[in-house]
Amino acid sequence: MGRWGVRQAPAADLYEHPQRARDGYKLVPDKILSIPNPRTEPGPMGAAGSGLGPLERISGSRTSWLARETGARRRWLKTYRYPLPWGPVRGAFRNTFLALSRAQREFRALEHLAGAGIQPALAVDLRERRWLGFLLESQLVLEDFGGSDLARLLADGAVRDADLAALGAFVGKLHGSGLRDPDLKARNLLLRHEDGAPIWAKIDASSSRISPRGDRWDRARISDVVALHDDLHSLGLEQERIDMVLNAMQPSPAAQRRIRSRAASRG
Repeated sequence: MGRWGVRQAPAADLYEHPQRARDGYKLVPDKILSIPNPRTEPGPMGAAGSGLGPLERISGSRTSWLARETGARRRWLKTYRYPLPWGPVRGAFRNTFLALSRAQREFRALEHLAGAGIQPALAVDLRERRWLGFLLESQLVLEDFGGSDLARLLADGAVRDADLAALGAFVGKLHGSGLRDPDLKARNLLLRHEDGAPIWAKIDASSSRISPRGDRWDRARISDVVALHDDLHSLGLEQERIDMVLNAMQPSPAAQRRIRSRAASRG
């Protein structure tokens, strides 16, 4: 048991084998880590084998930001910082050992989707720094998927009908695997093509949950689909093409009625 009553994996073991952070482990390292500022210093993962080089900050705020390697490999480093005194206690247990952090949820979701063969493996490494069980800082290293996000592609008019059908099939598999994500939005869905075939990936899954496989058209997953429907509509995608996405998910007639009813009530 760890110092705060949770299962605790040795820090070195977690960082060399980040997949072991799943299945019952909370990421509660047994030592405080020194995490450099990614705007001015090389990435901290070199000692653990991740090999991050110099980083360029792409976007973010004072407490969270995204940086990208400037070399040929182009991995991404996502940092969440929770400065004292109030940062570590924001939210109901969210930044304590009693609940998964945003970075942990995203890492777990990416590992889950890759393990199920739904999308390429993107999660590389995860480190967290804590004080008395309270989260001070998280860093998540991700592979570069390539391609572009759906919101940008729609703005450029670069989405084919075949891409939308593949998106619906992708979301259906995502839900069928037991994952749900209330942030199922166009900006978080990436598309690339391999030999002309569309390949989709879901990123920014910090609000995701994994539940036992059951009814893939339960209330929570219908809410995810309605959110995607609304987002595509707000981006100007025609209803006929939105229906291509929905139909490729193969919803039951009852689920289809509920999706359309809820989408209509919110429109």
